Amino acid sequence: MKDARILDLFSGTGALGIEALSRGADKIVFIERSAENLVLLKKNLKLCEFSKNTRVFKGDVFAILGNIRQKCGVFDFILADPPFKAFYRARIIKGVQSHHLLKSDGLLIIEHDFRDTDSGKHRLTLLKQRRFGHCVISIYN
Repeated sequence: MKDARILDLFSGTGALGIEALSRGADKIVFIERSAENLVLLKKNLKLCEFSKNTRVFKGDVFAILGNIRQKCGVFDFILADPPFKAFYRARIIKGVQSHHLLKSDGLLIIEHDFRDTDSGKHRLTLLKQRRFGHCVISIYN
């Protein structure tokens, strides 16, 4: 994590990105649609004194992904914890891949419902997968 550039999709209150910052990440870019969550996210960043190492974007993740590389570059890690009922895994992979957001040695980490299957119709490699009840963590490169 040290010196890493991280993109946190569906950021919520920022817990994943803030944890990464506490472990030495250099820069975190947060994307969150909910105005209520954004207030909490910004408050949490201020309380933890991490505001200077971050950029926060309000809006739909898939709409913002197309412009994020121009504004922020590419990332070592991309974290995605989308709403489970949405079954967004394929859309996340497609968006990250088509906009070239991940460094060649970077990792895309997606938390998803175990029923949210991977079509395999992409160039990313599934490196590891762990299931915890109905939740699965999938790590791609």
